[in-house]
Amino acid sequence: MKNIAKIGLALGLLAGAANVYAGLIVAAPTGSSVVDFSQFNGNWIIGTGPIEVGGLVGESISWQSSYSSSVVGSGYYGLAGNGSWTPLREGYVGLNTGTSNDYMDFVFGNAPVASVGGLINYSTLFLPAYIEIFGDAGQLLESINISSVAAISTPGESDAGDFRGISRAANDIYVFRVRGAFAVLDDLSFSRNSASVATPGELWLFALGLLALICFRRRTDL
Repeated sequence: MKNIAKIGLALGLLAGAANVYAGLIVAAPTGSSVVDFSQFNGNWIIGTGPIEVGGLVGESISWQSSYSSSVVGSGYYGLAGNGSWTPLREGYVGLNTGTSNDYMDFVFGNAPVASVGGLINYSTLFLPAYIEIFGDAGQLLESINISSVAAISTPGESDAGDFRGISRAANDIYVFRVRGAFAVLDDLSFSRNSASVATPGELWLFALGLLALICFRRRTDL
């Protein structure tokens, strides 16, 4: 019975290891690449995209939105309870909708990333607001209600916001999503981990090997 318990514990630990950790971050990791949207400084581009935004950092990053009046560029942008952003912020993106159902995505075309976030703000009159990440098949990996667990409060301020993002152990983030009324983002920051991370298949091969070793030791003890 003790050996069966050991086997169960080993497999349970390995199954847990296969679930890559995800979590909220409030500052970009050191060495992150930053998209400042400065190439769009000036008049608004209005629509849903897609618009290529990563060229200045040598990346293919597509911005796209579910809302037809979303904006890329710079100008006066009211945040309905959290101040406003102005042309002094030279290039940013805004969802420009009064609901939490619409969203704007950043799709990483070169390779997935391990951490992503940006300087974010949103309306405090039409909550909630979320940041979310998606995997290679469009599956939701993490969803964080930032208006609840890491609220941003800048009433009456101009061009203000806070960094909010998500970090994981593996490079498996293909899409970063910001969802919330009048959400805005500048300085999209992202990074990749260079260390090799074992795949689920490799972890289960290790589990089978460990199981075989435990069984062998049990036989030699008889």
